[in-house]
Amino acid sequence: MRGRGKASAGASGFVRLDGPRPGQALRILPWAHYALGIPAVKLHVGLDHGGYLPAFVTVSLGKTSDIEVGRCLRFPQGSLVAFDKGYTDYRWFEALTDGDIFFVTRTRKNATWRVAGRRRVDRSTGLSCDQTIASTC
Repeated sequence: MRGRGKASAGASGFVRLDGPRPGQALRILPWAHYALGIPAVKLHVGLDHGGYLPAFVTVSLGKTSDIEVGRCLRFPQGSLVAFDKGYTDYRWFEALTDGDIFFVTRTRKNATWRVAGRRRVDRSTGLSCDQTIASTC
């Protein structure tokens, strides 16, 4: 990835970041050749939950990792970003935190952390816990 992208968090301040390989869309992208049945492009989409519209879209080669794109994005201070474990990079997490950008992600199986704070939850809503954690790696 070259350059830096400015990601808009939109009016809601909440963006979901994902980098799926487009399936059906490849029919209209003749330059997106397949390699061993895998599409040669990825669409990295930031969905603004304020209006359920894309806040930004980045097209990359299929072999580009999600975190390579994630590191190039700049979110406004106070944003809340949700992404999958393909964006795991503890230095990037630290940079997001230092920039007052909040994030939610799934952890990898081998992740290590300590619980820094706990909050009560109403289990009838489907939540099992609400914790602030700190990485120990």
